[in-house]
Amino acid sequence: MFLRSCPMRDIAETIARQHGVTLSEIRSLSRRRPAAWARQEVISALVLSGRSQSAAARFVNRTYWTAAHALEAVSERRALAKLEAA
Repeated sequence: MFLRSCPMRDIAETIARQHGVTLSEIRSLSRRRPAAWARQEVISALVLSGRSQSAAARFVNRTYWTAAHALEAVSERRALAKLEAA
């Protein structure tokens, strides 16, 4: 995958900009929805780029279990968006 060669920080900063938050907010303890959703998207993107769930979780200062939940939450939001678009 071409994203594997892209630094995790670059992926995270791109997603942070798309969500209107900073990388610091994503890596912080903030539970505000914009930061939390961006954090979940970062974890998903990192895993899709070939990083392990553990590595993605460590990057955003969370646990493996939080990363597992993030992947499920992103998947559910994407499925819902697909249904709403149909």
